[in-house]
Amino acid sequence: MGRKRSGKSTILSEWLDRNHERISRDDFASRLGIRRQHVDRHARGEQRPALDLAFDIEDLTKQVTDGQDILSARAWWLPHGERVKAAAKPTKARRAAKS
Repeated sequence: MGRKRSGKSTILSEWLDRNHERISRDDFASRLGIRRQHVDRHARGEQRPALDLAFDIEDLTKQVTDGQDILSARAWWLPHGERVKAAAKPTKARRAAKS
């Protein structure tokens, strides 16, 4: 899992920690076409991704987890409390898997 990070936890850092066995931060950045440092800035909460990158992140998280753990693009643009709820909201795929 790598070294323990200090600072605040964000929806992206939590997703990356949960899915570190499926994709590394380097691979995550590469598949998005950005540098690792760019991913790290978003994971530390220093900046939010542009809208097009937020949708690319949503698509990639859907691919990596087969739709089971999607980081919603809209979660980046909500106040923190609502962001946590949106990120954790069950997807259609998760609801289908439970039935």
